[in-house]
Amino acid sequence: MGLFGPSKGTAESAIKFMNQFLSEFDLNPAKCLVQNDQDIAAWELGRGSAPLLVMIFKNPSFPYIKVLSPIVKMPEKDQVAPLLNYCMVKNNDCLATIALSTDSEIVVKSERPIEGLDKEELEMMMHCVSGVADELDNELAEKFGCEMIGKDPS
Repeated sequence: MGLFGPSKGTAESAIKFMNQFLSEFDLNPAKCLVQNDQDIAAWELGRGSAPLLVMIFKNPSFPYIKVLSPIVKMPEKDQVAPLLNYCMVKNNDCLATIALSTDSEIVVKSERPIEGLDKEELEMMMHCVSGVADELDNELAEKFGCEMIGKDPS
């Protein structure tokens, strides 16, 4: 049985679950909530050096969840092609996806439909994304001169 029981998962049930999930980790869901409009509900969490966003997309015909961590801004023009090539190659050996966002940032993400999602899978999505982001942000900043979006805890 999935997270939402025998019926189809809805965005509303996923939002309720997310609030309970955060509370279990002694986080205040209202303080973590950074967006809640007709299309998306999103919470920002501090995990490692890169910010971690958990987003629920409320499309009634296909609600889905995305765990996302923006890690670096694009470098100088001469480094863009090598950076993008490097990220594409890294995707071959990565549990999360490394991508270019619409804001021209390199992000690490994992996404899936809400249907059938359970607590363990959400924890694994968050762990994979934050782990890859934590490792990759410093690497890309050093290798390609990118500006890190998060803060290096060292």
